[in-house]
Amino acid sequence: MIRQSVAGGLLWLGWLLWARRKARLDALTQEHRAFRRLHKRPDPLRARHCPVDLGDSFLYRMFCIEFRPMTRPPRAKLRILQAARDIVASSGAGALTFDELAIVSGVTRGGITYHFPTKDALLRGLLDQDMAQWKSSEAELMPVDEACPQTCELLGFIRSHTIQDVDRQRFVAGMLSAAVHQPELLESCREEIRQRFADETWDEPSLRAYLLRMAALGMFWDEVFQFNHLPAEARAKLVALLEKLAREWVQAPA
Repeated sequence: MIRQSVAGGLLWLGWLLWARRKARLDALTQEHRAFRRLHKRPDPLRARHCPVDLGDSFLYRMFCIEFRPMTRPPRAKLRILQAARDIVASSGAGALTFDELAIVSGVTRGGITYHFPTKDALLRGLLDQDMAQWKSSEAELMPVDEACPQTCELLGFIRSHTIQDVDRQRFVAGMLSAAVHQPELLESCREEIRQRFADETWDEPSLRAYLLRMAALGMFWDEVFQFNHLPAEARAKLVALLEKLAREWVQAPA
């Protein structure tokens, strides 16, 4: 009787452990499937997935179920950067925290740190994205009917820095405090500028082009700090004058 009772107890205990593990597995599977439906990702037909790697687990050895690590949505990083940009533009870089970012972006804190382990990494990601957007804007605004490549590139620069983009101005203003306290964050921007001017000869046409670049940058920063006092009509004339001088000066003989 005692042996039968012990055997029955062990059998019951083993069944209980198996049931608890199976319930946990079912919960993880349902959670992951709900996640995939939320992000419109197809659920595999021939493999069971869960958010953790259980390939060498007790359940895998018992039931021969295939597990794979859950990959993060490909657009999550873009959502994180866009939400971070919105926070910086509205409240400044000091207000950018992972908790606030998780609320605004809809991405979990773990998902954020997967792409950006630290706040510095996130700020660098924002700056890199902004530099890429500047370059894309310059390329889009280059004239298609300009024969001189140097003049074409200069006109794209002038137009991209004098176009009135309030959202970009707010973002740059919001990043200023972080850049002042952590100058190393701007290293990628410095490297981009070094590469841009690496092959310059700094002859008279080059200096004239540089002068026009500084004028366009001055207009941008004037509006970032809201110092601009030019009427709209006068501003339009100034931008037109910069473009006119770009066409005349850059191709002028040294």
